[in-house]
Amino acid sequence: MSGAAPSATGFERLVQQSIIYAGARLLVSGLDLFLLPVYARVLSPEDYGLVAIAATVLAVLAIVCPLGLDSALARFFFEHEQETDAHRRVVTTLLVGATVSALAVSALVSALGPGLFGGLLTGMPPAFFRTVVWAAFLNMFLQLWLSLLQIRRQAVRYLMVSFAQAAFRGPLTVILIVGLDRGADGWAQAYLATGIVGAIVAIVSLRTITAVRLIDARLLSNAFRYGLPVLIHQLAGWTSVHITRLILNQLSSLSVVAIYQVAYGIGQGVGLITTAVNFAYAPFFMAEATKSPEEAARKFGAFATYYLAGILGLSVATSLFAEEITIVAASNDFAAAAPLVPLALSGFVLQAFYYMLVNPIYFRKAVTPYLPLVTVAGGIASVVASYALIPHLGARGAVWVAVLSNLTIVGAAYPLARKALQLRFEYGRIGVTIAVAVLVVGVSRWLRAVPLSDGSAVLANLGLLGIYVTTLAGLGIVTKSSARRVVDLFSRERWRVRAEEP
Repeated sequence: MSGAAPSATGFERLVQQSIIYAGARLLVSGLDLFLLPVYARVLSPEDYGLVAIAATVLAVLAIVCPLGLDSALARFFFEHEQETDAHRRVVTTLLVGATVSALAVSALVSALGPGLFGGLLTGMPPAFFRTVVWAAFLNMFLQLWLSLLQIRRQAVRYLMVSFAQAAFRGPLTVILIVGLDRGADGWAQAYLATGIVGAIVAIVSLRTITAVRLIDARLLSNAFRYGLPVLIHQLAGWTSVHITRLILNQLSSLSVVAIYQVAYGIGQGVGLITTAVNFAYAPFFMAEATKSPEEAARKFGAFATYYLAGILGLSVATSLFAEEITIVAASNDFAAAAPLVPLALSGFVLQAFYYMLVNPIYFRKAVTPYLPLVTVAGGIASVVASYALIPHLGARGAVWVAVLSNLTIVGAAYPLARKALQLRFEYGRIGVTIAVAVLVVGVSRWLRAVPLSDGSAVLANLGLLGIYVTTLAGLGIVTKSSARRVVDLFSRERWRVRAEEP
């Protein structure tokens, strides 16, 4: 079965914006991934485990603090023409509401301390916890600004702000951890300092599209009604992704969390790409589906084949050389993380397919209210599987939990997506691609148990990677024309026009 990707112009814009957002995501969310060699060699396993737990707390606070008003901002932003008083009223009301809500939540959580999370935060000092809480509050301003840039499709400016953020926090983190030997405290202090500077810059920048006197209480009430269900959806999504790390800490130790985090961090390289593609894919999909749902079903169903084949290809390549990547990225002390990398990548591949399903659900308003049920199911599966598997399998059990949770989410989202818009997935080609990827990685793991020389192992894995690429060529996914189009996307002429919507 064959199909065509989206039209040349649309596909090129989608890929260009995906590249820009991928760069931005790698600069910000991927900063700790880039600093993994520093963390693994300078921090103790316990301190690195504490950093992983702190990052999880930051993630949940980023969701909870605005109380759903950040999501409402994306929904209500287009209801009025920009630069009008009505539009300024929307932006100002929601930004002020998010700030007040976040301040109240942060103050309460800070006062209650790490005991609020029970045994999940075992080993986290109260002072360290408070630093993380207020770092989350301050970084919210920068995230709101970035959200507005994404909503306005200002991808290049989004990248520039992200670069500035990473350029500040990255060196400061290294100075505090390596130069001043402050350990995990240095990581948290760098995050806090970034939040302070970022909040000042964001507030100054946001003044151009806000007006303090334009506060609408009724609008705020409507925004809460819209945002709170989305908040539940996001919290359930956070649970399915992050709660395993906290339960692993509760049932095991911070050093075991560090092993899990190394495997997850290596896999996160692929996860950042899937998220970046979705940043560009979502508005592009919505625009096309609004014009013609039938055409969008055909076009994006075919696109899914190419997209998943590419994500699987990156995952296969990373899995084949997991041992070498782990040693370079982390050191021999974390060699136990290498066998976990293929499983971690499986979770991110499933996440990529979920993105293909969730956008049709958002498109069909009658189906959207059922979306929280999907993530709640994933969250419940994550908690139940964590307590069932982690006591017996430790870090390996935690990685399996991520796979099972994502399988649950995909399984629950699929019928909703089909009800919303029946994308014409190419099940045959996708199925063969997945089967060959699993076979290639399985053979590679078997060869790891055979006493081969380093050179022979590398050659064998390169051969296995060649088998995967040859399969894509045989399925008509990789062709000379498609390769030329991809190369053409990076030509100077294509990038003279900024990858932003007019």
